[in-house]
Amino acid sequence: AKTTTTPRTSSCLDSSSTDLTMSGGKYEIYVDSMSQPSRACMILCRANHLSDVDAPHLSQVREKLVLIHKKDHRSEAYRALNPLRQVPVLVRRAEGSVSENPAQQKAEGKFAPANAVAWSLPESCAILTHICQAFDLPDKWYPSRGTLEERAAVDSALHWYHATLRKGCGGLTFHKVVAHNLGVTPSEAIAQDSQDRLMR
Repeated sequence: AKTTTTPRTSSCLDSSSTDLTMSGGKYEIYVDSMSQPSRACMILCRANHLSDVDAPHLSQVREKLVLIHKKDHRSEAYRALNPLRQVPVLVRRAEGSVSENPAQQKAEGKFAPANAVAWSLPESCAILTHICQAFDLPDKWYPSRGTLEERAAVDSALHWYHATLRKGCGGLTFHKVVAHNLGVTPSEAIAQDSQDRLMR
C-alpha cells in the first residue's frame, strides 16, 4: 500500500537519507494527545529533549497538533502528508523549507505544504524505532546497537501490542465513546468483539 502522495527527495526505505545531525526542527511529528500512539511518540521525544516543547530553539522534532475531534485528519492538506489519515505521522521537511518567522509559519497553515516535504513516515512503531536510531538514543529505548535477535524481540512486542492489546482497547473505546463524539454510528458488534479480544 502507498504510504504517501507527497513529493519526495528520498524514500522512507532509503537509510542514506537520514541525517543524524538534523537541527532546527526539520522533523515534524503530527500528533493528537487523545491518541495513545501519538502520546508514545511525544513521550519519547520529550524524554530525550528532542521536542520543541522543551526548548524550541534547540529542538530536533516539532510537535504539530492534529485535532481528531475537529476532523483535522480528514482534510486534504493532511491527506497529502499521510493518505492513511491517521496519527501520528513523522515528516522531514525539505532543506530550507523551515521558517522561524511567526508570520511565515502562520501563513503556511497547520500542515506542511506538499512541496516542503522531503520524506514522511506513518505508523507509530516505525516512528519510534526510527527516532531511536536517527538520534542515536540509548539502548534502553531501543536496542539499536544490539543483535538482530534483540531488535527482533522488541519489534515483536511492538507489533503484538498493536495487533492485540491496542486493537482490543481501540475498538472498544472507539465504539463506546469516540464514535459518539465524531457523529459516527457505533457498532456494538465490534465493541463486543474488541472486549472479547481483551478477555482472552
